[in-house]
Amino acid sequence: SLIAFAHTEDLRCLLFATSRQTHKFANLSAAPPVAALIDDSRNVEEDFHGATAVTAVGHARPVAAADLACCRDLFLAKHPGLADFLGAPTCALVRIDVERYYVVTRFQSVFELNVT
Repeated sequence: SLIAFAHTEDLRCLLFATSRQTHKFANLSAAPPVAALIDDSRNVEEDFHGATAVTAVGHARPVAAADLACCRDLFLAKHPGLADFLGAPTCALVRIDVERYYVVTRFQSVFELNVT
């Protein structure tokens, strides 16, 4: 699923907002291991050699009440236009606790970064 996300400075956590009534939220609740793909491709031929893709592998869970204010501020600093959506009572702020990143450049050059 396409998401708008923010990250902590140390890259150990990604944050995104979703409605609690979505299949996405139900799936994350039932099976918290996740992989999130982030890329900078523009859908042009040069992407095969110039684009970078990053896969973040970790576990997703709703942000704990004790961390909600801090995480909300971090998310809204990057996505202020989502304030109303995030403020809705049906919205959940979800965190992915990242264990590792796989960075792919030049179409097949892979680098693994463990953050745990």
